Amino acid sequence: MDLDGTENQHLAFDGDRVFATNIDGFRIIDIRNPRQPSLVADVKCRAGREADVSIFHAGFRTYLLQSVDRPQTAPDCTGTDTATVVENGRPRDRFGYEGIRLFDITDPAVPRYLKMYQTSCGAHVHTLVPDPAHSAVQIYVASYPLFDNTTPSVDVPTAGALACVPPHQKFPIVTIPLAHPTEGTVREKRLSSDTQPFDVDGPGPEPAFIGARHFQAFLASNLMICGCSGDAQYWSIKNRANPTSADGEPHTHLRTGDGTGVNYLSGATFTWDGRVAVVNDSTASSASCQGDATTVNYTWYFPVVTPGDPAPAPLGKYTIPRAQGSQLCAGRLGTVLPTKTGYFMSQAFLQGGTSLVDFSDPAHPREIAYADIEDSIGKDDVFTAYWYNGYIYANSGINRRGPTDNRGLEIFRITDPHIRNLTQGTTFTHLNPFTQEPLPRR
Repeated sequence: MDLDGTENQHLAFDGDRVFATNIDGFRIIDIRNPRQPSLVADVKCRAGREADVSIFHAGFRTYLLQSVDRPQTAPDCTGTDTATVVENGRPRDRFGYEGIRLFDITDPAVPRYLKMYQTSCGAHVHTLVPDPAHSAVQIYVASYPLFDNTTPSVDVPTAGALACVPPHQKFPIVTIPLAHPTEGTVREKRLSSDTQPFDVDGPGPEPAFIGARHFQAFLASNLMICGCSGDAQYWSIKNRANPTSADGEPHTHLRTGDGTGVNYLSGATFTWDGRVAVVNDSTASSASCQGDATTVNYTWYFPVVTPGDPAPAPLGKYTIPRAQGSQLCAGRLGTVLPTKTGYFMSQAFLQGGTSLVDFSDPAHPREIAYADIEDSIGKDDVFTAYWYNGYIYANSGINRRGPTDNRGLEIFRITDPHIRNLTQGTTFTHLNPFTQEPLPRR
């Protein structure tokens, strides 16, 4: 489903609906017939960057959470981008409202805004973790001061505790009680002092920071992996409201570089047996996917260990084998298919398209299918590519291809009978891709 003139990014699923985000809002799409998806609602609600979403149910109602990572002039959907001011030679966004917006989508045709939970440095993305022990959901919010995210000095006194300034070294957790979702609370948790700082411009004028870029929860083992920009970390989330991320708490660091330039750990996921973590090292820099000549921006495969154990060595790494010239093609977000044997993953590679990877042998991963489309509808610039109930859903269009060349939501059917047989019988009732709940029984 084509959508031009914006940036199309994240996806979430609930029953026969997919929630496809863009930086100006989100679309609710009926996928009962994946060959003929139909639009249920097109919500205009500016988020500014990425606009990640997740879905949860409480009682007889359904709720949607939207990440807002660009300061807005109002907390609700009337908000627009705040002004900018130049500082340190770069534009900075003036302080405003950003964090997590809460919507009631019980009637999906008429979503209703309820509240914003403000968080420091906004909410680049977030991960929803069910917390039955407290009759709540915990929302882990990835936030960090990078370039224009950083609060200009003129606004720091006004922003107070919500100011976004380096080194940051923390992340917000929003606790939302299921009985009263608008009465949640926000607190912050520290990242450990030995977290690898990330310095985007090396010796340049931008200061290094310590911040979370992505969280992936594996509930069956009470594990969280944080793509913490400069490194990745395994944490325990046995206490869902209190991950073991801080000094003196058991966690394990994974590192692929020195935390500068291209060594940006921006996403992760787990295999469904809980044995391997897939970690993205990417900056979306040009000329990064050059087949055998590639030297940066890999997808890495690490063994999963108990938080606190020594860091394991990587098992292998992957990039698409198709050289992309100067196109932006670093690995982005995807899902591991729910198979009992073998490891297979659908993954987005920006202008490199959508890749289906067999990494059953992580030391020798191989691409077994791909889509990299350029036609009259638009040109691939795929940000997310997720498997859901037999199909791969890709959200494409970061607006780098021009105002009319986004492709929007695309749905692919895996035709290989072997792969289809491996996933046969696994049907999700919902999927927040950053939250791997125990697989449904076959």
